[in-house]
Formats: sequence, structure tokens, C-alpha cells
Amino acid sequence: MDEGHLRVRRVLRQAIVLLTALTSACTAQGMAGLRVWIDVPTGGARVGVGQTVNVRSHAYAREGVAEAMLVVNGVPYRRDPPSQPGATFSDITQAWAAEQPGEYLLEVVAYDTRGDASSPASVWLSVDAEVTATPTAPPEPTSTATPTVAPIPQAQATFWADRTSLASGECTRLHWETDSATAVSIDGANVAPQGAQEVCPLDTSTYHLLATAPGGSVEQSVTVTVTAPPDTDGPSLTGVAASPGVIWDGSACGPTVATISARVTDPSGVSGVELHYRVVRGSEQGQWRVLSVSPVGGDTYRTSLGPTELSASLSLYGGGVVEYYVRARDSAGNDSQSGTLSFEARLCFG
Repeated sequence: MDEGHLRVRRVLRQAIVLLTALTSACTAQGMAGLRVWIDVPTGGARVGVGQTVNVRSHAYAREGVAEAMLVVNGVPYRRDPPSQPGATFSDITQAWAAEQPGEYLLEVVAYDTRGDASSPASVWLSVDAEVTATPTAPPEPTSTATPTVAPIPQAQATFWADRTSLASGECTRLHWETDSATAVSIDGANVAPQGAQEVCPLDTSTYHLLATAPGGSVEQSVTVTVTAPPDTDGPSLTGVAASPGVIWDGSACGPTVATISARVTDPSGVSGVELHYRVVRGSEQGQWRVLSVSPVGGDTYRTSLGPTELSASLSLYGGGVVEYYVRARDSAGNDSQSGTLSFEARLCFG
């Protein structure tokens, strides 16, 4: 090898050593839980063009080793899983062969299950035009079995809720467990690989969990159904009134019929509305009578009291007071009742 070639090799090696030192200093904190080193080949090994070099390395990752990347002269060459994907300590073998003679820098970068990368481990090789006797790896045992590469694991996830049916205003807890995942999120928010959180949905909601990994992602979902609390209240009764406020027992003096109106509402639905009435004249008290009241549009219910209805309570009703109230029931069986109101039924002498 000529003097110029040797000078180039020395300059390249000095540059790489300086770059490696700077990189190591910048990433010392990240290296504490993620490291990789090359076992084979050793620095200065010589191989021939086309000769397969089995680059064997070991990696340590506190979060588990996911894969390793082989870089040749600064260019990514291949990515491979370790022999025990997800283990904190594992080994990786990656094959490479040079197509041209020269000086080659081989680097290995390890990745953990969170996707973090280690600082590179590196080694220099010389590739000659002819094969030399320098071995690059111990001989492999003879085997007729076809070698296999362990697959990069897919993410696994379990996602559930303590309760999936709630009444309005109640809460439940979501739980999840994942394996081999590099990132986990619920509805787009990052979460720990395992954990729990309380949710208090206002209405029926579906929660989505996404676990990602180099070998594939997985999604899980949980639906929490929210129902309205049981209806224990009777219908709402408003606007109960009689019109006009005075009637007569003869048409020669004025109106003889009063219209009773009410607004009735209920979230469970109204199943029935009744008008209860009687005539009181002095010491005479008529019988309480009941009329079924029908809706006339929207939430309004209306019926009429005239001579026929009033005579059914007290035959001589003129000069008396008509007392009445409205009673309603909802579809859940709850009742409500308005207060007792009244209007006059005057005598007509015309």
C-alpha cells in the first residue's frame, strides 16, 4: 500500500475518532439506559471484495431492545431485530459484503421499544481486491436447517373500563396494558404503556387506544353508555287558567261556558291529563267530577265547562263558585297536580 493511501487512512481515522468523541459527549445522558457494542469483526480486520462479513453486536436498553441499524461509511445499510426482541440485553447479527476495495467504517445503532436511539458503536475494516486470511467471525456450526430471522414484534394491547354503563353524572375508570409498544395514546393524548384514568362522560362516548411498535400497531376501543337518571317526577303543570273568569247560568246575560287551559310537559312523555271540578254555592257543595283533557297542539291541553258539566256537579249552579284543578300522569307512572283555582258562575235574571 503506497504512502498516500496510508496518509488518507490516518486522516479519516482521526476524523472519525474526533466525531465519535463529540457524539459520545453530547449523548452521555441518553447512553445511561441504551448502549451497543460490536463484538465481531475487530478493528483493523481485512477481508476481500464480495466476502460476507457477519457483524455481531450486543445491545442493552432499559426499555427493551427493538432493533439495530447497520451503517456503512455513514449510509444506513440495513435494520434488523435482535435475537430476543424486547429483552433488555440481546445480540444482533447483520451480514454485509463490500463491492469495492477500500477503507470502510461499520457502525451499529440500537433502538429501544420507545424508538430512542443509542450512540453508534464503530469499527474500521480494510477491503482488499483479494480475500485475505483474516477471519471476520467465528465459523458457524454446520446445519441443514434454513436460518430464520426473528420477526419484529407487533404491539399488543388490552383496554377496558370498570363500568361501561353509567347514569348521567357518574364516572368510571379506563384501564390499559400494552406489550412491545414504542408509543401509546388515548384519543390522541400520549399515555404510559400501562395505566388507568377516570372519565366522567356527559353522554355515550367511545374511547380509542393506539399502541405503535416497529412490527405493527394495534387499536382498541371502549364504549361507555350514559343513560338519563330515572324519572321520579310528575309532569310539569303551568299556565293553568279559566277563560273567561265569570260565566252566567243563562245566555241572555253573557257567556255560559268557561275554557280551562294548561301547559303539560314531561321528559318521559305525558300519558294522561284530567280536569277535576265541582260547584260550591253557599253551604251546598256539589260532587267532584272528572273530565279527560286532550292536547290541542304542542304541550297545550284544553277543555270546557258549561251548563251540562256544571249541572252534573250541582243542578242549580248559578250564583256559585266553580273550583277546579288539573291532574297529569307521565309515561313512567309519576303524577302531579296543580293547585285548586276557581271562577264564578253568576245568576242571570234576564
